[in-house]
Amino acid sequence: MLHLAAKAPCRCPPLSSNVRQHKQHFFARAALKAKPRATHAPKIERISKMKLGYTIIYVPSVASSLQFFGQAFGLEQKFLHESGDYGELKTGETTLAFASHALGAMNFPQGHVHASDSKQPLGMEIALVTEDVHHAHRSALDHGAAELSAPATKPWGQTVSYVRAPDGTLVELCTPIGA
Repeated sequence: MLHLAAKAPCRCPPLSSNVRQHKQHFFARAALKAKPRATHAPKIERISKMKLGYTIIYVPSVASSLQFFGQAFGLEQKFLHESGDYGELKTGETTLAFASHALGAMNFPQGHVHASDSKQPLGMEIALVTEDVHHAHRSALDHGAAELSAPATKPWGQTVSYVRAPDGTLVELCTPIGA
């Protein structure tokens, strides 16, 4: 029977029969052997208050991504740099921006994952909140998105769908929580 740091035999059932009980027993014994901690906490410097300012997605064509999100979801273009390598949409307090893969190569000399080249969506998404997920979903498909999951009502009452934009971006379309 294996016990990580225990020297005395354990009276728990074999590990395969009750892992939770073994962990509880192990950590309880370790706590008894632990040295008391210092009574003073280390001084922590205050960091200025932060907020999420931008989500930047690296894409093959900034202009095409701005056009898709504008046409499919009605998001207004806020800015497009004259180089075409960077652009932003008006999306509320947090800016949704797009940068070219060329700009990504400058920023990340070791390389970056191109969502547009990946067969599977990346492990991150942007969520666009709307009262009419069905309409937004249909509009996305009409403008070139690929359907990943049709609109469905989740157990908590929120309607959610998933599409993949032509640039590879994973987009969740959802009603406000509690709607």
